Amino acid sequence: MLKILLAAAMALCVQASTIDEVLKQLEAVKSFSGVSISPDGHWLTWVRALPDGKTEIYLLDRKNSAAKPERITSGDPEVGRREHSVVWSPDSKQFVFLCEQTIFLADADRAKCARSPT
Repeated sequence: MLKILLAAAMALCVQASTIDEVLKQLEAVKSFSGVSISPDGHWLTWVRALPDGKTEIYLLDRKNSAAKPERITSGDPEVGRREHSVVWSPDSKQFVFLCEQTIFLADADRAKCARSPT
């Protein structure tokens, strides 16, 4: 009887360990949406979902192999926002995006943005 209990306890430990590993892997998964390529194919943007429901926009220079994704934000990068819906200008130099019902305009080559005049 003791052997059966020990075996069951060991099986539960292994199962709990496996569940913990799966949960850690799931926590590491990032969710992306709203992928957009500029009309000239030079730039790539995407929206990354955060665990708290907020989102962030990232910009990547596809022509520069050493380039790293750069976060584009409508304000303080430490404050979470809901940024989404990227639309490129026809010349690929700028794009607009929404942040909580406000339109922002960003320059692709300088990774700067400002509230769009409406």
